[in-house]
Amino acid sequence: MKLKGNVVFNGILLMIFAVAFFISLKWPAKARMYPMLITTAGMCFSGFLVFMAITGKDAVREQKKASRKKAAKESGEAAKQVVTVQSELKMIFWLALFIAISLVMGFWVSMILYIPLFMRLYGKESWKTVGIFTAAIWVTIFIAFHVVMEVSLFGGVFNLGWD
Repeated sequence: MKLKGNVVFNGILLMIFAVAFFISLKWPAKARMYPMLITTAGMCFSGFLVFMAITGKDAVREQKKASRKKAAKESGEAAKQVVTVQSELKMIFWLALFIAISLVMGFWVSMILYIPLFMRLYGKESWKTVGIFTAAIWVTIFIAFHVVMEVSLFGGVFNLGWD
C-alpha cells in the first residue's frame, strides 16, 4: 500500500498530539486540564483525517469540490485569486501591524483595535459582522486566558492589562 502525503502528515500530527497528551499527564491537575483538552481534540481531529484519507472518502470529497469549482468557473462566478508578491507583502504588513499594536498597547487593546481595522479595510465586512466577531473573539480569549487559566497577557508599553 502506498501512503499518501496527507496520511503521513496527519499521522505525524496524531502522534505529536498523543505525545503531548501523555507528557501533560505528569503535570499537576490545574496545569494539565487545558493542554489535555486541546490535545484530545487534536487527536480526534487528526485521527478523523487519517481515517478519511485511508478509506478514500477525502478523495470523493475533493472530486466533488473540483467539479463545483469547474462549474463555477465555467459560469464565470469564480473570483480569480492570484497570489502575488504584493498580496504577500500586504499580509506581512497586517501581521507586523498587529505585533506593533500589541507591543505598544498590549494584547487586550490590540484585539479591539486590530480586528475591526483588519475586517473593515482588508475583509470589507459589515459593521455588524465586525462588532459581533470582535466581541466574540475578545470574550473568548478573556475567558480562556484570564478566567480559566488565570494567565496575565502582555499589557504593552502602557501596561494595559489585568494582573
